[in-house]
Parts: sequence; structure tokens; C-alpha cells
Amino acid sequence: PAGGIVVPPEAQKLINAVRRTRANSSARLVEGLGQLTALGATEAEAYKLGMGRFPIAGVANFSHDWLFPRYGPGFRFHLGTDVFAAEGTPVRAPVDGIAQSHTDPLGGLSVRVVMPDKTGFYLAHLAGLVEGFQENMPVTTGDIVGYVGTSGNARGGSPHLHIGVYPKGGPPVDPKPILDDFLADPEAALPAIVEAYRVA
Repeated sequence: PAGGIVVPPEAQKLINAVRRTRANSSARLVEGLGQLTALGATEAEAYKLGMGRFPIAGVANFSHDWLFPRYGPGFRFHLGTDVFAAEGTPVRAPVDGIAQSHTDPLGGLSVRVVMPDKTGFYLAHLAGLVEGFQENMPVTTGDIVGYVGTSGNARGGSPHLHIGVYPKGGPPVDPKPILDDFLADPEAALPAIVEAYRVA
């Protein structure tokens, strides 16, 4: 722990209670999208057609780091999932909603995509916003909203996207199983997408 700060025992119990699942990666899906580019799709078209709700248009890796200890200032929980990808990789809206940007010392430059039921997807540590970004603009699933970076307290570290999920505007929930589904769904759908593109 930084500065000699220890994890409070009650906090450690919460951390230990999380049933951790294996690390995951979009590499297999990205490789599969090569079938679309081989048929003539541009990379951007392939990502739009085949990435489903996954929030990064490229190879990205993440582990089950929900509630892991974070320090500075003091002890706190990690209330999201960090998804590591190359600096500048496009960040996609994982749902249809309204996009709002924000800057603060912790999350740096961020975008929150808010659904009609007030569920929010918080996308932080961005390197920049997509060209033409407007406050409260409507976005659809797969629209590019920004780019992976190291802003906020990620400065000096590995580029990544911190994702927080806030159902109906309430407290955050563990994004890891949601992200796992966001990969599994397009992987399952890819053969049909490729076939539809081939005959179109």
C-alpha cells in the first residue's frame, strides 16, 4: 500500500467476497473481424458491424479488478473495470443514449453515455473526444465518442479505459460480467454477420 495505508478489515472482506472470473481479451473477436475486411469492408465498417456493444474498437485486455484497493487520497475501492488498449484506440458507445463529457483529476477526460432509464456507462482516462463531439448529443451503440488515453490519475501509466456502470443512475455495479457478455455476444453472432455481408 502507498504511504503505509492498509486495507481496512471490513473492506478486505468485501474484496475477498467477489467471485473473480478469468481475464478476457477482444483479440479473438478482432481477429475474426478480419473475415469482413477480407470481403472488402473497411476496418471501421468491420468494427461497426461486428464489435457489438464492446466499448473499444480494437484489441483490449481486462481482468476482474472490481473493488481492488486504490490509494490516493487515502484508501478507496476500484469501482469499475480497467480495459487496457493502445493509446488512441477508438472508444465506442456501448449503448444507445446521450453522451456527456467531463474532466476531473481522478478520471481525467471522460464521457458518460446515459440511457433513457438513467443507466450510465462512465468511460474515463480518455486522450481526447471524437471530432464533432457535442454535449448531450445522441449516440447509438458503436458510435465513436473518444480515444483511449492516460488522462487524470492514469497519467504516467499504461493507456486504458476505466469503465463504470451505474444502473438507473444508482450506485455502480461490477462491469466485468457485463464486458464478458459484450464480447461473447458478437463472437457468437460473427458467422451470421460475415455470411450476411458476403451475400449483400
